[in-house]
Amino acid sequence: MLTGAGAERHLGDFATAFDYLQARDDVAADRIGMTGYCFGGGIT
Repeated sequence: MLTGAGAERHLGDFATAFDYLQARDDVAADRIGMTGYCFGGGIT
């Protein structure tokens, strides 16, 4: 369950995803963003 995970877990997941996206040739590395609503908004 994600709501039981600590902030460090979410931050680590986001950092890993960000690094992955930046390394892809089909992604504009300077245009990566994140959106959230409710639980996702608080985490974002």
